[in-house]
Amino acid sequence: MEFLEFLILAKKETYASSKIVSRLTKDGAKELIFEKDNYKYIDRYYGYNPFSGQEIVSHDNKVIWSMNYYGLVDSLEPLEKDVYSFLKLALLEVEEIFPFRGPNYFKKDGFEYFLDTNGDLKHFVGKEYITYNNETIYVCNYHGGVIKNKW
Repeated sequence: MEFLEFLILAKKETYASSKIVSRLTKDGAKELIFEKDNYKYIDRYYGYNPFSGQEIVSHDNKVIWSMNYYGLVDSLEPLEKDVYSFLKLALLEVEEIFPFRGPNYFKKDGFEYFLDTNGDLKHFVGKEYITYNNETIYVCNYHGGVIKNKW
Protein backbone atom coordinates (compact mmCIF):
# COMPACT_ATOMS: atom_id res chain seq x y z
CA MET A 1 0.00 0.00 0.00
CA GLU A 2 1.29 3.46 -0.91
CA PHE A 3 1.34 6.36 1.55
CA LEU A 4 -1.35 8.44 -0.19
CA GLU A 5 -3.73 5.47 -0.39
CA PHE A 6 -3.16 4.75 3.31
CA LEU A 7 -3.63 8.40 4.37
CA ILE A 8 -6.99 8.70 2.59
CA LEU A 9 -8.20 5.39 4.01
CA ALA A 10 -7.08 6.34 7.53
CA LYS A 11 -8.93 9.66 7.38
CA LYS A 12 -12.13 7.93 6.23
CA GLU A 13 -11.85 5.24 8.92
CA THR A 14 -11.29 7.56 11.91
CA TYR A 15 -12.95 10.91 12.75
CA ALA A 16 -15.17 11.05 9.65
CA SER A 17 -16.38 7.48 10.16
CA SER A 18 -19.66 6.60 11.81
CA LYS A 19 -17.87 3.61 13.36
CA ILE A 20 -15.42 5.84 15.20
CA VAL A 21 -13.70 4.35 18.24
CA SER A 22 -11.61 6.72 20.27
CA ARG A 23 -9.82 6.56 23.55
CA LEU A 24 -9.22 9.30 26.07
CA THR A 25 -5.57 9.88 26.96
CA LYS A 26 -4.29 10.85 30.42
CA ASP A 27 -4.03 14.50 29.37
CA GLY A 28 -7.63 14.61 28.10
CA ALA A 29 -7.05 14.18 24.37
CA LYS A 30 -9.22 11.99 22.20
CA GLU A 31 -7.04 9.61 20.23
CA LEU A 32 -8.04 7.82 17.04
CA ILE A 33 -5.74 5.13 15.65
CA PHE A 34 -5.80 3.28 12.34
CA GLU A 35 -3.22 0.71 11.22
CA LYS A 36 -2.75 -1.17 7.98
CA ASP A 37 0.26 -2.95 6.55
CA ASN A 38 3.32 -1.18 8.01
CA TYR A 39 1.55 2.18 8.40
CA LYS A 40 0.04 3.68 11.54
CA TYR A 41 -2.13 6.83 11.71
CA ILE A 42 -2.81 8.63 14.98
CA ASP A 43 -5.19 11.59 15.22
CA ARG A 44 -5.00 13.17 18.67
CA TYR A 45 -7.16 16.18 19.44
CA TYR A 46 -8.28 18.31 22.38
CA GLY A 47 -11.51 20.15 22.94
CA TYR A 48 -14.77 20.40 21.08
CA ASN A 49 -15.33 24.03 20.23
CA PRO A 50 -12.70 25.24 19.75
CA PHE A 51 -10.49 22.22 19.15
CA SER A 52 -6.84 21.57 18.34
CA GLY A 53 -5.08 18.45 17.19
CA GLN A 54 -2.36 16.65 15.32
CA GLU A 55 -2.32 13.78 12.85
CA ILE A 56 0.81 11.62 12.66
CA VAL A 57 1.63 8.88 10.15
CA SER A 58 4.42 6.42 10.77
CA HIS A 59 5.81 3.70 8.53
CA ASP A 60 7.85 0.85 9.98
CA ASN A 61 7.65 2.65 13.37
CA LYS A 62 9.21 5.88 12.04
CA VAL A 63 7.19 9.08 11.84
CA ILE A 64 7.05 10.23 8.20
CA TRP A 65 4.23 12.82 8.03
CA SER A 66 2.37 15.21 10.32
CA MET A 67 -0.45 17.75 10.23
CA ASN A 68 -1.55 20.20 12.96
CA TYR A 69 -4.97 21.84 13.03
CA TYR A 70 -7.10 24.29 15.03
CA GLY A 71 -10.75 25.09 14.42
CA LEU A 72 -14.03 26.36 15.83
CA VAL A 73 -17.71 26.85 15.16
CA ASP A 74 -18.47 30.56 15.43
CA SER A 75 -22.25 30.46 15.29
CA LEU A 76 -25.25 29.86 17.51
CA GLU A 77 -27.36 28.64 14.61
CA PRO A 78 -27.10 26.01 13.33
CA LEU A 79 -26.08 24.03 16.40
CA GLU A 80 -22.48 22.88 16.82
CA LYS A 81 -23.49 19.22 16.57
CA ASP A 82 -25.15 19.86 13.19
CA VAL A 83 -22.06 21.67 11.90
CA TYR A 84 -19.79 18.83 13.02
CA SER A 85 -22.14 16.23 11.49
CA PHE A 86 -21.91 18.06 8.16
CA LEU A 87 -18.13 18.35 8.57
CA LYS A 88 -17.84 14.57 8.93
CA LEU A 89 -19.76 14.12 5.67
CA ALA A 90 -17.38 16.51 3.93
CA LEU A 91 -14.30 14.79 5.39
CA LEU A 92 -15.46 11.46 3.95
CA GLU A 93 -15.05 13.07 0.52
CA VAL A 94 -11.30 13.67 0.96
CA GLU A 95 -9.57 13.85 -2.44
CA GLU A 96 -6.16 12.66 -3.67
CA ILE A 97 -5.20 16.10 -4.98
CA PHE A 98 -5.29 17.73 -1.51
CA PRO A 99 -5.71 14.86 1.01
CA PHE A 100 -5.56 17.02 4.11
CA ARG A 101 -9.15 17.48 5.21
CA GLY A 102 -12.18 17.27 2.87
CA PRO A 103 -12.73 18.00 -0.83
CA ASN A 104 -12.23 21.38 -2.44
CA TYR A 105 -16.00 21.89 -2.31
CA PHE A 106 -18.97 20.01 -0.85
CA LYS A 107 -22.60 21.07 -0.41
CA LYS A 108 -25.61 19.61 1.40
CA ASP A 109 -28.76 20.94 3.12
CA GLY A 110 -27.75 24.62 3.05
CA PHE A 111 -24.19 23.92 4.26
CA GLU A 112 -21.20 24.51 2.00
CA TYR A 113 -17.65 23.26 2.68
CA PHE A 114 -14.59 24.91 1.15
CA LEU A 115 -10.92 23.90 1.23
CA ASP A 116 -8.11 26.34 0.44
CA THR A 117 -4.65 24.73 0.43
CA ASN A 118 -1.20 25.88 -0.67
CA GLY A 119 1.54 23.30 -1.20
CA ASP A 120 1.55 19.54 -1.46
CA LEU A 121 2.00 16.48 0.76
CA LYS A 122 5.62 17.43 1.43
CA HIS A 123 4.81 20.89 2.82
CA PHE A 124 1.41 22.58 3.01
CA VAL A 125 -0.69 25.18 4.77
CA GLY A 126 -4.40 25.70 4.43
CA LYS A 127 -7.82 26.57 5.73
CA GLU A 128 -11.19 24.88 5.55
CA TYR A 129 -14.42 26.67 6.25
CA ILE A 130 -18.13 26.01 6.27
CA THR A 131 -20.87 28.43 5.38
CA TYR A 132 -24.57 28.19 6.11
CA ASN A 133 -26.92 30.40 4.13
CA ASN A 134 -23.82 32.25 2.79
CA GLU A 135 -22.49 33.07 6.29
CA THR A 136 -19.18 31.60 7.49
CA ILE A 137 -19.91 29.58 10.63
CA TYR A 138 -16.82 27.34 10.97
CA VAL A 139 -13.10 27.75 10.27
CA CYS A 140 -10.17 25.36 10.69
CA ASN A 141 -6.53 26.17 9.88
CA TYR A 142 -4.01 23.39 9.23
CA HIS A 143 -0.39 22.91 8.21
CA GLY A 144 2.16 20.14 7.99
CA GLY A 145 4.19 17.91 5.76
CA VAL A 146 6.85 15.24 5.53
CA ILE A 147 8.95 14.46 8.59
CA LYS A 148 12.55 13.38 8.07
CA ASN A 149 14.53 11.87 10.90
CA LYS A 150 18.21 12.65 11.30
CA TRP A 151 19.04 9.30 12.84
